[in-house]
Amino acid sequence: MSPTTEDLRRRMSDELGQFPTLPDLTTPALAGGRRRRRHRRVAVGGAAVVGLVVAPLLFLVGQPDRVDDHPTTPADVAADPTNADATGDVRQRAARIRAEAEADGVVTDTEWSRSVVATLDALLPRRFGGVDRTPNDAVVEVRTRAGSPRLDLWMSVSGYEGSRSSQPASGGCAQVEQAAADSDAPWDILDCADARFGDGFQALGTSERIVGGSRSDTPGSESYAGALLLLDDQLFVEVGISPVGKEAPLSVSADELVELGRDPDFLDLVREGVAYASQRVDAAGSGLVQVEPVWPS
Repeated sequence: MSPTTEDLRRRMSDELGQFPTLPDLTTPALAGGRRRRRHRRVAVGGAAVVGLVVAPLLFLVGQPDRVDDHPTTPADVAADPTNADATGDVRQRAARIRAEAEADGVVTDTEWSRSVVATLDALLPRRFGGVDRTPNDAVVEVRTRAGSPRLDLWMSVSGYEGSRSSQPASGGCAQVEQAAADSDAPWDILDCADARFGDGFQALGTSERIVGGSRSDTPGSESYAGALLLLDDQLFVEVGISPVGKEAPLSVSADELVELGRDPDFLDLVREGVAYASQRVDAAGSGLVQVEPVWPS
């Protein structure tokens, strides 16, 4: 006697019930795709592996389908005082901008953008000469004024479900170096540093070299990238980094990235980012699963 459809459904349900619940990867896949499309980095085959380590569970800030009461325009960017030469202490100025953003309990797109720009302007090593906001309709992106090469940076804040051990930063440098070694794509970790600190925070800084595969826009070409990853329970932060021109290694060390992630002013920015992202988990209206980030209590 042939099994009925209901028999098959029941058997499949019994079999699948033995496996742990898998995370919803729709949102991170789309986010990673947007990032790879912007930076035109690697082939589909190689990018899948890189994306799992460098760009997991992203909540992209400043998405174009988001409604903001003061949307950022090129004119706003040019007039933004965070792009002018700093007067007084840059850290104090950045702290004031963050405090103003959170004063009414709601962090708008424009306030978050100003906070990211001002804080990175204050915290990046002085040899970079500060940063300027660069027009981008997908993320808050900044470019250093100096450095060889200059750097493009963007920041994301997200939550995640499940075990912390499933997140890329949890295993530190050993984890990301093993992932690169196991990858079929030419992918080298040029520099790596990690640290644990504070209320369960883990930071990971990397600098990477990737060679485009046969299905990339530029097969055989080298590109460079890096990231600062910051992890806590139900909180994942990434500062993505690429050199301007992408033909040279990053001009910032992994140790410097980890120290940036440990800086109290950066953690203050992350706390604001948690509030910003939490207010927008259900705002996109896309039907995609988005997990609210949680600041350590």
